[in-house]
Amino acid sequence: MSKSRGFFIRLAGMKKKEKDIELKSIRRILIPGGRIGDMVCETPLIRELHDFFPEAEIDVYLDTIVTPLFKNCPYLNVIETKRGSRFVHRVKILRILSSWYDALLKRKKYDLYFDFTSGLRFYSIFALKIMKPRYSVGVFREEKHGIKKDELTIFDRYIETKKSNHMRDISLAGIEALGKKVENRKYELFLGETEEKYKDYFPKENINIIFNYTGGNIKKNLSIEEVKESCKKLIEINEKIIVYVMALPDKYEELEKEIKKWNEERIKICEKTEDILEAAAMIKYTNILVSVDTGVVHIASAYNIPVISIFPDNENSIEYFSPKSELSYVIKCKDRRWIKDFDKEEMKRDIKEIIDKLKWKEKKRKSYSEVEV
Repeated sequence: MSKSRGFFIRLAGMKKKEKDIELKSIRRILIPGGRIGDMVCETPLIRELHDFFPEAEIDVYLDTIVTPLFKNCPYLNVIETKRGSRFVHRVKILRILSSWYDALLKRKKYDLYFDFTSGLRFYSIFALKIMKPRYSVGVFREEKHGIKKDELTIFDRYIETKKSNHMRDISLAGIEALGKKVENRKYELFLGETEEKYKDYFPKENINIIFNYTGGNIKKNLSIEEVKESCKKLIEINEKIIVYVMALPDKYEELEKEIKKWNEERIKICEKTEDILEAAAMIKYTNILVSVDTGVVHIASAYNIPVISIFPDNENSIEYFSPKSELSYVIKCKDRRWIKDFDKEEMKRDIKEIIDKLKWKEKKRKSYSEVEV
């Protein structure tokens, strides 16, 4: 079975290699789309691609939820897509056929394509074969089915990732593989008209903490009981702390009623935001973010907001998606897949350390431009 899979993967993953990549001929580039966190981690790559190929168009296909955060980027062409039906996503063969159809729509449109996944699956390699970009740059493949990590010639250049397995650094290694020297590894967001919307939202005399309990799926969502316990632990630390619980728009009213029951003036619900762009504008002005592993962690890192991120007990996930603020802390749950029952005392210790390091009464927090992360 393994040998037959290897045969078909080789069949799909081989092409006649050109002598070298003609950088001057690259006019249209496709970067991988993804969730909010994926895309924030790719912002340094987008900036470096624009610098290296100033005349080229850089395209990305994004879901309607993610699109607002990147619509103001001056050197990125965002193509909005709608999620397929839940039925399609649940049935593997339909997901595969959908991916091949998407690849067909992009066929021969791109001069350069990046692939940052190491998987060795026939359907994904075949999708790349269908898309047929002129050049493709990919990470080394996992070695299985008798195929070596750099055997498939469908990739014109392989990405060497020696220093870091963080998504930001893996994506930047893609352009470094083309000969570009990267000096600036900072995230970059463009909020447009919402840039200063929440500038005066948080009281300057307080220590304002946003608490986000919602992740990308049910396994990454904290229960309301655990949110309540966490928030009450936070306000025990310092009388100046105010906790603002962040809610998705469709859960806002439900959470608002719940928080009112707690009868605690220093635990509030964040103002309702229309989309992730407005949420990012609010995060920009908070003092600290406490969040489950999800995209807002990386948004906070873009503005060097101190972050405490709660992960499942999965070292690979932590290494790949850890926050990049100067003051970053990771709390691991005991479960490998679910975020639940995390150590609240560890959270309190981390908050105390952040407050001590930033010395709120004596000096202002450094701006992101002053810190290399």
